[in-house]
Amino acid sequence: MLILDSEHNVLHDPDLRLVFDPARRRWLAAAGAAVGRECSWQQAAAWLQRGSGHPVRAPVAVVGPRHAGPEELATAKAIGSGLAEVGFAVLCGGRQG
Repeated sequence: MLILDSEHNVLHDPDLRLVFDPARRRWLAAAGAAVGRECSWQQAAAWLQRGSGHPVRAPVAVVGPRHAGPEELATAKAIGSGLAEVGFAVLCGGRQG
């Protein structure tokens, strides 16, 4: 579980007592209690890309074996689609991809 504090533009991991600073792209020790609303990893990634003011500009690659089976292909497609849905630029494929 993560806590999004949109007022202070940070993401908290209360279990590890860390706070994510999107400007520095680092998890830091939290100074106080987490304040905000609970969010999933998907919601946190969407906030990072769309709401934090500091989106990841570098593309994310989805890489697998050259001769992938049906399950591997389905997994790669689901991961790439999920990343793209929250705003990441995704690189996929290659030789046989």
